[in-house]
Parts: sequence; structure tokens; C-alpha cells
Amino acid sequence: MWISATGIRKYIQSVAWDVVKAKLESEGAFNVKYDLDKDGYFDPKQLNGWKPGYTPYVTPFEDDAVPVEFDWASAKIMTVQKGTVSTASLDDARDVFIRGNYAYVTAGVADSLVIIDISDPTSPTQVSTISTASLDGAYSSFVRGDYAYVAAYYADSLTIIDISNPTSPTQVSTISTAGLDNACDVFVRGDYAYVAAYVADSLTIVDISDPTSPTQVGAVSTADLDAACDVFVRGDYAYVVAYFADSLTVVDISDPTSPTQIGTISTTDLNGALGVFVRGNYAYVASYLAKSLTIIDISDPTSPTQIGTISAANLDGARDVFVRGDYAYVTADIADSLTIIDVSNPTSPTQVSTISTVNLDGAIGIFVRGDYVYVAARDADSLTIVG
Repeated sequence: MWISATGIRKYIQSVAWDVVKAKLESEGAFNVKYDLDKDGYFDPKQLNGWKPGYTPYVTPFEDDAVPVEFDWASAKIMTVQKGTVSTASLDDARDVFIRGNYAYVTAGVADSLVIIDISDPTSPTQVSTISTASLDGAYSSFVRGDYAYVAAYYADSLTIIDISNPTSPTQVSTISTAGLDNACDVFVRGDYAYVAAYVADSLTIVDISDPTSPTQVGAVSTADLDAACDVFVRGDYAYVVAYFADSLTVVDISDPTSPTQIGTISTTDLNGALGVFVRGNYAYVASYLAKSLTIIDISDPTSPTQIGTISAANLDGARDVFVRGDYAYVTADIADSLTIIDVSNPTSPTQVSTISTVNLDGAIGIFVRGDYVYVAARDADSLTIVG
């Protein structure tokens, strides 16, 4: 549940952080955190700097990675292109992850991780890139702390890159196993990286407690994970979508050494499922062949149930989804579009607006933060900012 402004603004103006936190959580938020330096990340030390009137951050990811700014009003409708950048290093741009003033973009043909300064959204600027054999077919990334974790499709690998100096990223280590065959996506939480692998039909868990020596500790492969391509982790569960299985599968990861499938759902609206985002009791799935965004009730993880869907021409080739507030933001690489969908009523999602430009040609990866949507487009070889 996204928190409304009702009754909370007064708290924020006059009371201590722990009271604000308790109020937000009582209204349905979880993992409420505070980001004093506004770099997009929570640091427990920042609580010492809390003052009434400051803005808290609420994260849907149940970890210190990727907080989303708290809005007093409803989310803004973003349909105007602000800036774009296209370079040789972005050839086949696949995915984007935002932290602080930087966007981290993977590029599948350039075999690279590209770091882009987004401090001025109207003029994003590439500041560095790294390309190694371990990044062959770089597909997706997850950034936490001083490291970027990159899943590479053709290298069948998870590679860890030191980004403490954004102008000079350095490969720290890599791991390649059968369980990472055609690694497509990675989600990091705690000491583990969770990787969806397309040909391995698996969710593979890698211990990253020592960044210099990542180690595979567990994996699960079932028919319901046929062409596993995206993963979202929350609590004791990983939510994995699979392209050929047309499915969303729930995996119990409470024991990382022995992940276990506990629930799955496959419907025609999940035909070619490629992207998943989880918030509250719902999983939002973007499906390439169904041209759809489908909403699934996961309140009982052993029995996920479809409750709503929307299909439209501008969702043709739906690739990825990011949910913030009452809106889902969906990329589509055939329609070359970013579409905004009102999901305030999960049983009846409604299209609000869409944008399609040459810079969104082959739109795939998406990340929403603050007033901006960041889109990686593979055919435009670009990162485009919409606000």
C-alpha cells in the first residue's frame, strides 16, 4: 500500500523520526527508511541527522538498495522526454539501475557496463565504461554499496565490479556455472545474489559475502522456470517469470542453499512473461507476446492468483515494469514505448499515457526515481530520461 499524505504531514513537521516511521508503517508501508544526504540510499548513521520536516524515503525492495522517494501527492504523470545519451558503449542497451547521481547501464553487444552522470537530467553524460570477456552479452545489473553486480547472457556469468570511483570501474571477480547458463537478471539482497538463467531454466543463488570470491550455494530448476528471465526478491521469497513457461513462479529462499518452488501461475495473459515487479500483495508482470501488464495477488505465495490485466497496442513487446505509487511504468520494445498505467484498482488497471520516440526504439530496461523515468533502449543504443 502506498501511503497518502492524510494525517502524516503534521507528524513529519513536528515529531521524531521513530514516530514518523511508526505512523507510516501503521498506514501500510514497510521498511521505511531515511536518506539524509539524498543519494538514493539509506545509511543507519543518517538517523542521527534526522530533524522534523525532513522527507523520509520508502522502499519497495525491503533492503537498503533502491529506495523510492516518498511523495506527499500522487505520482506525477511523466510523458515528456528530458534528455538522452547514445554512445558506442551503449550498443544494445539492455538494463538500467539508478543510484545517486549515476545511471548504470548494461549493453549486450558492447559487452559493457556504462556509468552515466544524470545530475542534469536534460544532459546525461557518459563518465566511464568497462568491457571484459566476463561481460559478454551483459544483460542486467544491480547496484549496492561500492559494487555493481552484472548478469551476462553469453558469458553465463555473474560479475562483480567495483564502482567506488564511478570514473574508473574495476572488475573484482566473476563466477560462471551451469546454473548461470544465459544469465538474464540479478537481484541482490543481503549476502546473496539471485540470478534468473534463461537456458538453465533456473533461479541460482550466489554467496557474495566476499566480493572477491562469489560462490554458488543453491539453485532450483523446474518446468515452470522454462526460460527464466527476471527475478524480484522480497522477504523469504523470490518471484521469477519465465518466457516459455508463460509463468510467474514463487520460490522459497529462506534457506539459500536449498531454494524450493512453492507456487506458480500460468495464464494466456502471461504469454512470453519477461518482467516482474513486486509491491505489497501484488506482483506486476510484463508479457512480451501477450502485449500485457498482468497483476497477480501473491498474498498467499503458495497460490498466486491473477486479478487484473491490460493489453494494448503500445504494450506490444512488453519487456519490463517498475511500480511506484498508483502507477506502473512499462517498456515495450516492439512498440518502442513507455506506457504509464494506473494500478490504484489492481482488478482494473487503466492506461493513463504513453510516449514513443526514436530514442525509445527497442525500449527494454526501466527504473523510476524522483520525478524521472530512465529507459534503456537496445535499438537506439541509448539511455533516455522522461519526466
